[in-house]
Amino acid sequence: MVGTYFYPQIMEISAQSDHLYCFGVGDGWPNKERNHSSFLFSLNGGTILFDCGEPLSRTYLNSGYSYDSFDAIVLSHFHGDHFGGFLMFLQGLWLRKRKRDLTVYMPKDGVEVVEKLIQLACLFKELMPFKLEFKSIEDLRLFEIGDNLIMPSRTTHLDSFKNQFQNKYPLSYDCFAFGIESNSRYILHSADIGHPSDLAPLMNRPIDLFVCEIAHFNPVELFEAIKGKDIKKLLLIHLPNFLWENQNEIQSLAKKIVPELNFEIAEENKVYPIN
Repeated sequence: MVGTYFYPQIMEISAQSDHLYCFGVGDGWPNKERNHSSFLFSLNGGTILFDCGEPLSRTYLNSGYSYDSFDAIVLSHFHGDHFGGFLMFLQGLWLRKRKRDLTVYMPKDGVEVVEKLIQLACLFKELMPFKLEFKSIEDLRLFEIGDNLIMPSRTTHLDSFKNQFQNKYPLSYDCFAFGIESNSRYILHSADIGHPSDLAPLMNRPIDLFVCEIAHFNPVELFEAIKGKDIKKLLLIHLPNFLWENQNEIQSLAKKIVPELNFEIAEENKVYPIN
C-alpha cells in the first residue's frame, strides 16, 4: 500500500475506495513544512474526520473534497495542534453551505466549553444550514458513525498535566486513541499517546492499518511493543523535527527490530488505500 498524491476537483468521498487522506502529519511544534494533525478516513461507505489541526480550512479546500462528504468529526483532545483549526473549519462549513447534519465527538470536558466558543465566535447554531451537535466520548464506550464502530481508549498523553495541575484545574485530562471496526477491516489510530502501552486495549486483534504517532516516546519503544503483532501496515505520523529530518534512522531501527514490518512515514496531500 503506497500513498499517492491526490488533488481532486470537488469530489464525493463515497465514490472512492476505502482510504486515508492526510491533511496534517506534523507534531505540536510550529513547522514550516508540515501542517498539524488532521486525518480523513473513508471506510465502508462512511467518512470520519479525526482532529482539526490548523490550517485545515485551507488544506480541506485545496483537497477538492465536498464539504458534505464526511459524516462526523472526532476530536481526540484539545491541544492546539489537534483542535486549533476547528473554529475556522466550522466557519468554512457555514460559508460553504454544508447541508448534511454534523455530529462532533469530543472529550466530555470540551462539550460545554466548545458550545461557548462557537457563541463567542458568532458561529451560532441557528446560522448553520445543517444541524450541529456535540457529543462526549467516554473511555471504552463504543459509538457508531455510519456503518463503522468506534472504540475510544483513554491514553496517558495528558497525565503529566493532570499530576501537576489537577488541584488547581480539576479537569478530566482525557485524550483518546481509537480502534475502528469497518466491515472486515480494523484500523487503529493512536492520536497522541504517552507510551505505546496505552494502546494495549486496542491491539488484541489483527490490524489492517495502524496510524501511530512517535513524538512523545522513543520509536524503539513502539517497534518493541508491536513485535510479533499481526499488523498489515504501519503508517507513522507526528514525527518530531529531528526524526522528520533523519528518516533513515527510523528505517534502520525498524529493520533491526521488526524486519518483516510493512511501514511508511506519512506525508500530506496523499491518499493511502486501505486494503
